[in-house]
Amino acid sequence: MNLFVAGCDKIRAETGVTVIVVHHTGKNKDRDARGSSALRAACDFEFCIDRPEKGMSYTLKCTKAKDSEPPPTQAFDMVPRFLRFDSDQEEVTTLVASLNGREPPEESEGADKAVTLSKNQETLWQAVRSRMVSGELCGYIHSHGGPWEPGYSGFDQCNADIFTSIGIA
Repeated sequence: MNLFVAGCDKIRAETGVTVIVVHHTGKNKDRDARGSSALRAACDFEFCIDRPEKGMSYTLKCTKAKDSEPPPTQAFDMVPRFLRFDSDQEEVTTLVASLNGREPPEESEGADKAVTLSKNQETLWQAVRSRMVSGELCGYIHSHGGPWEPGYSGFDQCNADIFTSIGIA
């Protein structure tokens, strides 16, 4: 990594340009980026780009400002832009960030964090959702003290939240 940092410093010194390095976070994005800490140590500024709702906007948050106060976190909207037509005459588009930032939506303190569902939980969720849309009754079997015992004892803990989140339990 030190060779990488030295190469960036050489480009900056010889050309006078700002060098911007794009790097990835680890699985836990609240921690430092993957790999050596030498890159972060050499940076004057570090920013994290996130799409919290996986929608048409992202947030830009300064996570390091070496010699100044960090700028405020801002949200930027993504706007679809036409690129070309493909061989089937279908539009090919891309997303372009707006130039003007706005105040990011506030996270409420009691807000539930997004939960990643397993493949089986996703299948269960889709089945329940489709039944609700079609007007069918939905519910779930509580395994504790009931006549039915699931294959593993954590069934209710893993899946009851799915039903609670959609107002069934």
